[in-house]
Amino acid sequence: MPPSPLILRARGAALIRAAGDGRVDDVRVLLAAKAALDAIDDHGVTPLIAASSEGRVEVVQALLAAGARVNARSYDSTPLIAASRGGHLAVVEALLAARADVNARVDDRGRGGGATPLLAAVDGGHLDVVRALRAARADANLGVEGRTPLQTAAGQGQLELAKVLLASGARATELALGRAARAGNREVVGLLLAAGADVNDRGGQETPLMAASEEGHLAIIGDLLGAGADVNAVRSGRTAMLQAVRRSQLEAIRALVAARADVTAVTGGTTALALAKKLDHSEVIALLVNAGARR
Repeated sequence: MPPSPLILRARGAALIRAAGDGRVDDVRVLLAAKAALDAIDDHGVTPLIAASSEGRVEVVQALLAAGARVNARSYDSTPLIAASRGGHLAVVEALLAARADVNARVDDRGRGGGATPLLAAVDGGHLDVVRALRAARADANLGVEGRTPLQTAAGQGQLELAKVLLASGARATELALGRAARAGNREVVGLLLAAGADVNDRGGQETPLMAASEEGHLAIIGDLLGAGADVNAVRSGRTAMLQAVRRSQLEAIRALVAARADVTAVTGGTTALALAKKLDHSEVIALLVNAGARR
């Protein structure tokens, strides 16, 4: 008599737990007892995803040998994404050898947790895994939910990762430059500028100079201006000056004034001086007036 559906579900759940715990002998016993090789839990996690997530290479090898689906998907992962996220190089290599999809994408239904294997590895700062994925021809420009691997590395200040990605064909975009500028990662800013990132590209909601000005990163402001950043560029009703004023970044304001920022410009229905008065920033008001802003 075949096992009941209830028993089969229980065996599948037990297999997922054993796989995640790395209990390879229990995994083999459960497989021999006809536990569903690709059983899923309430989140869509399979035994192979569970084992990959925890770096259980022996279990991964056993499941692959038994025919587990190497590209199975949970709500937010695949086995390769899970292993890449955790930095489990041996598991990544085993999955790639089994022809895992190196460019699989999950978008997490708009919750911000979408990933590709390469993006997951960059998120975790796992340089060795990034190199392994690139050797397997992972797309260095493939992003999810508005994030690319290079943008992520730039925002985290991961200089070596950024170098590997650029050498692998990642595009040095204004968005990546803006991430690095906002985070104050000057070395990455310099790397991206050297790689040809356009300081005045019109693809984003803000320029890198706006981001650096808002955060008060003076050295980066100087680097961007030196690279030809438009000090009066307007994006979404904002300018670098307005961003600096909004955060009372006095030194940034001085640097922008020295670069001939227009302190009288009306942008988004306001001026720098009007904004400073609204926010009651007395030092900023005085600085702007001395720079020629009209009361």
